[in-house]
Amino acid sequence: MSASLSRLQTYYGELDALPLLQAIINDEFAGKVGLVSSFGSGSALLLAMVAEVNSATPVMFLET
Repeated sequence: MSASLSRLQTYYGELDALPLLQAIINDEFAGKVGLVSSFGSGSALLLAMVAEVNSATPVMFLET
């Protein structure tokens, strides 16, 4: 696993948030990414960014 983490850090470690989400959601882990959210104000930005990258990304509701 550390080799995989090292590879991910090498390829994506310098990316800003939106390009990183694009690479992870659409390329590296395509079809394997989902979000867990309570839909509070703190999650609004991440939800908006993920929706911009790939609106088909599943979002699971977490009642807190």
